[in-house]
Amino acid sequence: MASKRRQRRKACDGKKRYPTHDEALHDAMYLQRRDGFHMRAYRCQFCGAHHVGHMPRKNVRAMMKSRDARG
Repeated sequence: MASKRRQRRKACDGKKRYPTHDEALHDAMYLQRRDGFHMRAYRCQFCGAHHVGHMPRKNVRAMMKSRDARG
């Protein structure tokens, strides 16, 4: 069985680590307002810290559909 070390390194490499979800969420909201991309905060399964990343397209589409349906 192959080591997960390379996968772990790739998953966290170059990403800012946040100790709490609230701190990551704060930066995600800031980046979303600044750049216009849908961002999310999530807990990393490899390092246990929190990171900020782009929201998956299928989630963005579902979110937009529900907004449109509301009016």
